[in-house]
Amino acid sequence: MRAAQRVTATIPIVGLSDSLAGEGVTSLARPGSNTTGVSIFAADLDTKRLELLAEMVPTARRIAALVESKSHPTLTRVTATARERNMELVVFEAQRLDQLAHALAAVSTAGVDAVNVLASSILYEERRTVMDHMAASRLPAIYEWPEYAAEAV
Repeated sequence: MRAAQRVTATIPIVGLSDSLAGEGVTSLARPGSNTTGVSIFAADLDTKRLELLAEMVPTARRIAALVESKSHPTLTRVTATARERNMELVVFEAQRLDQLAHALAAVSTAGVDAVNVLASSILYEERRTVMDHMAASRLPAIYEWPEYAAEAV
């Protein structure tokens, strides 16, 4: 979106972003510029899912965060939310498909009480593998997209 904004101030730009405010859109209803779109509020939702996971598993003190990259944009906020709830967040990374099995095995042996699966194209594409592993490990988990729940049935 930023590249398009640098090129034109008149042609309408419609984008998808974690936060449109970060893209310079000051109001979703009336953007006031040529840029608008859909904000998925991933940072807010990632922390909200951690809060929901804490309510679903109230004894959980050690939570795994399964991420594509340790530089995930919302990981800092999720870590802070875990700390506020007296929880330890243990991060497991799978940047490539060939790293997923290792990351899932590490989650299983880390002594975590539950898992928060953050947004990721790899984890989404391999959601069946992730869900099956969590079920086999008997680990409560919460996921980014509703397709996880629909396919778990």
